[in-house]
Amino acid sequence: MLGALQVQHFSPLSGTGTARLAELSDLPVLSEIAREAQGVSAEQEFRAGLEIVLRGPGLDRP
Repeated sequence: MLGALQVQHFSPLSGTGTARLAELSDLPVLSEIAREAQGVSAEQEFRAGLEIVLRGPGLDRP
């Protein structure tokens, strides 16, 4: 829960850190991924992370 709150308030993928990564022309793959990640809301990020935790290690996605 604490991690989710920190992400929501300090560093969501839609935040300024991701925007800075999207501007990196010398790292085109990272830049492209960051541009795509900017569209992920804090809630989407939380739910995806929670799904990974609940699924457990070694289990494939459905």
